[in-house]
Amino acid sequence: MERLVSDDRLTSSWAVQLIPIFGVLYLFYSLSPWLWFSHSFVNNRKGFEILWTNAMIRFKENGKGIMAEGFAKYGNAFYVMTDYGIHLALSPKYANEIRNDPRLSPDMYNAEMLNGHLYGFEGVRIDSVEMKFFHDMIQNRLTPMLGKLLAPLVVEAEDAIRKHWTDSTEWHEVKLYNSAGAISKQVSGRAFAGEELCRHPDWLEGCEQYTRDIFAAGATVRMFPGFIRPLVARFVPQCHVLHERLDSIAKMIQTVIDKRRADREASVSQGKDPKEHLDLLQDMEAFSNSSAKDMAVLQLKGVLASVNAVQEIMAQTVFNICANPELIPSLREEIITNIGAEGWKRTSFHKLQLLDSVMKETLRMKPGTMAPMSRGALESITLSDGLKIPKGTLVNLMCHNMWDEDVYPNANQFDGYRFYRLRQHAETRNQAHLVSATPDYLGFGLGKHSCPGRFFAETTIKFVVAHLLLKYDMKLVDGIEPRVEHIGNAILANSSAPIAIRRRKEEIALDINMSDQL
Repeated sequence: MERLVSDDRLTSSWAVQLIPIFGVLYLFYSLSPWLWFSHSFVNNRKGFEILWTNAMIRFKENGKGIMAEGFAKYGNAFYVMTDYGIHLALSPKYANEIRNDPRLSPDMYNAEMLNGHLYGFEGVRIDSVEMKFFHDMIQNRLTPMLGKLLAPLVVEAEDAIRKHWTDSTEWHEVKLYNSAGAISKQVSGRAFAGEELCRHPDWLEGCEQYTRDIFAAGATVRMFPGFIRPLVARFVPQCHVLHERLDSIAKMIQTVIDKRRADREASVSQGKDPKEHLDLLQDMEAFSNSSAKDMAVLQLKGVLASVNAVQEIMAQTVFNICANPELIPSLREEIITNIGAEGWKRTSFHKLQLLDSVMKETLRMKPGTMAPMSRGALESITLSDGLKIPKGTLVNLMCHNMWDEDVYPNANQFDGYRFYRLRQHAETRNQAHLVSATPDYLGFGLGKHSCPGRFFAETTIKFVVAHLLLKYDMKLVDGIEPRVEHIGNAILANSSAPIAIRRRKEEIALDINMSDQL
């Protein structure tokens, strides 16, 4: 009994001693931004605010306005409390200087943002070897394979469009953003998950739920200081749900891998060539040593990244076409002329110059984020103009020059022909393509870290939008203007606005034997 009392007193004594330690740590956590960055800091706490919670909420609700305030006040660089913590905001003038600087790491930035080291967040973990493999797989396998893969991708698009837009010839409404997500998930799934899973309802639902839950779980753990998040994650219900979802996806992948392995062995034993699968599962299997869980992680990286990009650009492109219906006859004529003559080939896609221009103008006005070049400083850096970036700083290079009248005349006005006209001049032709990245056009980033999947996204969006334009009449719903949604640095297509559609008779046959066209 005395021993128990003694232990209780000892525990209480330690607890009392720890209180001031945690108090000092918390005070340091609360005051550190003010102590370090007050000379060029925006979105500070107001009044009697002790925590940074309200400042983070303010940025989430008005990030665009806060960034504009910072650049107006400080010029080219300042620190800002974002909804993800303190970042150094840089103007686009630094784009060329930092684009390939090895001291500024996208992986470090993403590791801080995505919490991939926490329990439940394994699907977005940032491992340098794994990330290099993933980048190389997209750049050196997926992009060169697009010619062969195009036919299966188009088949999936046709199936998804039929399911979500229907064949009804009566005017009816669809939620454009949701349908764009469903279509892009099935098409991207064909490349990353294979024909066995891309239509599987459990796999599709699992990916959708994982995406939804990871944002919810991330919002929860970000309420706590970084040093305590590993402990917090163990007690957050959503983190346990994420862990279970990853296990579920891994089991589905394992079933596919086992079946393919058995089929391969059977073919070899019969002296036949094994079936060639036009997807990336075999690459993932080889890298992951046949670990289904590691394959699930790679698969989720691909699906989440590609689905998000394709969904956003596709939805906003269709919104813009509906808002500018005078474009529709010319777009249809271009598609009929080129696809009708050559079929579904990448070469015919390259000739869809007006559609490419409409997509590029869409991404100019609404990139996925105001900060398309984000980095973490691996060491202290001094830029050419003397700007110092301390080690550990999270850097956001902003892209507001894409809305600058000096760069793009009538920058706030959507002009579907803007980049089409630039293609007609030799000096600007190469910069006018959707996938071209320049310091004045940062929709896909810039330099060696620019989006490796942009060619896949471009191809996917073009054949989906081509199908939609030829198979459907479409228009905005009366009284509904689908304004973009700003959430922190993110710029999102309107997720709730419907459009009105009806099935029409296409001028050329689209649902054809794709293998004959490749």
